Amino acid sequence: MLEIKGLQSGYGYLQVLWDVSLELNDGEFIVLLGSNGAGKTTTLRTISGVIRPISGEINFLGQSIGGKPGHEISRLGISFITEDLNLFPKMTVYDNLLVGAYSVRDKKKIKETLAYILNLFPRLEERLNQLAGTLSGGERKMLAIGRGLMPNPKLLLVDEPSLGLSPLMTRATFDALRKLNQDGTTILLVEQHLGKALEITNRGYILEQGKVVMEAPTATLLESERVKEVYLGR
Repeated sequence: MLEIKGLQSGYGYLQVLWDVSLELNDGEFIVLLGSNGAGKTTTLRTISGVIRPISGEINFLGQSIGGKPGHEISRLGISFITEDLNLFPKMTVYDNLLVGAYSVRDKKKIKETLAYILNLFPRLEERLNQLAGTLSGGERKMLAIGRGLMPNPKLLLVDEPSLGLSPLMTRATFDALRKLNQDGTTILLVEQHLGKALEITNRGYILEQGKVVMEAPTATLLESERVKEVYLGR
């Protein structure tokens, strides 16, 4: 589904990614691991078109998307749930969700997707007419994920979904992501809660200083002495 070869990217004169290659198959749930500044978020931003790559290839469903603007990449079927969420705080939960469906013309499909999201996140249904800016941190995270699902993406990029959440809300968010994947959505996850992320994903890539240094099934990563020592603190 997604294939990245020799990706180099960054911000102006600051290069962050160096020759990064990875791939996701249809239906997989993949995690990007690494310390702060390793290039995880930059990878997601480059895939989604937020920043342009310096060089390398990004292919999605057989089509080159490297350097395309974000709105075009979104229409191809990629949704990016950013760490800062980018909600509209003075709009209701319902209206925020509808914004996510701006490119969908099938009203029946919008209604079906909305029903699926409210079943996935019952808390949002309770707060449909509430302003997004008055939600708790966990509820805002749910809303951001829900809005990203409204255009029925084939690939979901999720950046640090547990950041700032309580253990209870973290568990609910991870359960929702697991359910999404089980229902067929391919997910590329960046997450600081490494133990939990490795429990629910299929494979993982480790980034260090902008380079992929390891790739393996998550079961293998969990048994890696390096992962235990450096990332899990064991």
